[in-house]
Amino acid sequence: QSLVETGNDVIRTFQTEEQFYAVVVSGLGIRDWGLEIAPIAKEAASLLEEGRPLGKVIETMLAALSEGKHIPFSILQVLQGSQAHLVECDAPPLFMSRRGELVLLSVVEEESRGHLIRQCEFSLQDGDHLAIVSEGYIRAKGWSRQWGWRDIAVSIRRLTETRCDAQQLLDALISSYWRLGRGGRAGESPTPNTQSPTPVSILAMFVRPQRTATVWSGPPAKRDVEEVVLEKLIDEPGARIICGDTTAEIAARLLGAELEMEPRPEDGWMEV
Repeated sequence: QSLVETGNDVIRTFQTEEQFYAVVVSGLGIRDWGLEIAPIAKEAASLLEEGRPLGKVIETMLAALSEGKHIPFSILQVLQGSQAHLVECDAPPLFMSRRGELVLLSVVEEESRGHLIRQCEFSLQDGDHLAIVSEGYIRAKGWSRQWGWRDIAVSIRRLTETRCDAQQLLDALISSYWRLGRGGRAGESPTPNTQSPTPVSILAMFVRPQRTATVWSGPPAKRDVEEVVLEKLIDEPGARIICGDTTAEIAARLLGAELEMEPRPEDGWMEV
């Protein structure tokens, strides 16, 4: 599980082979709201991990919101690797791009407890790009104009045409917001007439096949199980790694393979 709290926004993500979810709750940069939204995000995450229905999670979060307070939140849940369920409460819409083209999701809107709720179910494909931003990102102003949803969508479409990964998409969105908020280029010092941008949150995602790596670290305690351990390693899918010179020598002996060892420096290795 991953937890990020910044600028009074809270992002929680969780991933297993059966489920992925992301909860993004925005405090809109209001200092004392951080104390209120963190427990809301935590409770939502706990319910999702328990396998509770998404409808129950929404009801719990709405009940926890103080009356009259505007606290946007988004939940993205993915089951079986491709079946996505999206819920947005007073929040900016999810950005999604497939093969360099924007995907406009068909959502169902309803009002509940004075909040606008949007829900959607859709299928993900390998190579899809997605982004969830806090409301502060949408409200950014610079260059004598306001940065709107359409501007962000066009920017994401252009970025994903390059087949970037999630980190590259995130970096580009941060750079765009930084330039907009400072009225200049990324990395420049603000001029006397500009202020530092308000902290915002961005969750960038890229859909790809699962990758696995299995590590065999250290020789077995009993020599008679060495072959069994090696067979288990070979049967594993994805990358297979042997850690340690003694363990590597065992594997080479059993496989009848030649082992090349890097010579140890005279003063030894500072790090392994």
